[in-house]
Amino acid sequence: LTDSISQCHQQALRVGDIEYAVFSSHMHCQVMMLSGSHLAVANKLCDVLSKEMIRLNQVQSLLEHSSIHNMVLQLAGGDDTAFDFPEISFKSEDEVLDEAESSGK
Repeated sequence: LTDSISQCHQQALRVGDIEYAVFSSHMHCQVMMLSGSHLAVANKLCDVLSKEMIRLNQVQSLLEHSSIHNMVLQLAGGDDTAFDFPEISFKSEDEVLDEAESSGK
């Protein structure tokens, strides 16, 4: 299953559909969590996807994905949080909106 999701992600990127690429991988992480897959594997996949979302500037998707990643971390019994993104320097929604308006994203 991981190979098919990776292929789906890569094919979507190849045709320029960044939102679907991110969405398909996000759904894969969610299915892994809900199906009881090995949490360490789900955590690694969630972490990789978080970094990919940052690279692709998919901040809104990242916030949604972080809630799933946070549940994986909690189910695994960890004290970590999935909401720490040093690469993103926004302090408020207004800053995010200003960036989106100025960059056209």
